[in-house]
Amino acid sequence: MKMRLKKGKGYAGAEYAGCCNTGRRAVVMRSRVTGTYLVGTEMAVDEARNMVCYFRNENKRTLKTSSGVVKNFKTSAAAWKLWNELNDRVLAYNEKTRREVQSLREKAARGNMCAALALSDY
Repeated sequence: MKMRLKKGKGYAGAEYAGCCNTGRRAVVMRSRVTGTYLVGTEMAVDEARNMVCYFRNENKRTLKTSSGVVKNFKTSAAAWKLWNELNDRVLAYNEKTRREVQSLREKAARGNMCAALALSDY
């Protein structure tokens, strides 16, 4: 996916399976102040956005926050490339989790109590 982002706008990817609003999904955001692209997890990008705005770290390529690492890009092509990699990891994890849950459901339907209890983890 590649689209032009206006300053101050961003795009968030898929959430991890079973998670809602945890701040762990991949985000690409264009800084309103500097116009650079910030790529990382949702919470880390929010923290890095403040670091760029208030502490003048716009020239740093990597910003380390308490929530994770954020990459700072001047061009959209490189930013979208990293965002696609991060989002593909989430989608692969979600697919793996779906297969595991489906397998456990089939076992539980056949009467396997261990599988039925394991479903509560998801």
